[in-house]
Amino acid sequence: IGEGRQDEDNLSLYIRFSEGADEDDLWKTDGFTDLTKYGHKAQLFGSELASLEATTSSADEGEEGKVRLLYDLVYSEGAPRNRATGVAVEVLRGTSLDVGMLHASHNK
Repeated sequence: IGEGRQDEDNLSLYIRFSEGADEDDLWKTDGFTDLTKYGHKAQLFGSELASLEATTSSADEGEEGKVRLLYDLVYSEGAPRNRATGVAVEVLRGTSLDVGMLHASHNK
């Protein structure tokens, strides 16, 4: 890990879906914000079939007043199986999410 590194430095992507606390549903078109220093953007596919609900997990809620509530992304049970739904994060070559596959010169 290295001397002087904080736990946060080891995160490549962290999304709390806290946009669910907003009055509007802009997350359906704007996507979700990565809370790490890398600032990735997560886009939602099939947003009209999804909702954000207060989490029931035992995840760390953070310090009261400093961190927004944690939400779960939930897709409708009636979502058609022949339609793509999910969350996509663009992974650019050399970024924190790039896992290093296909890095040979002929794969450029």
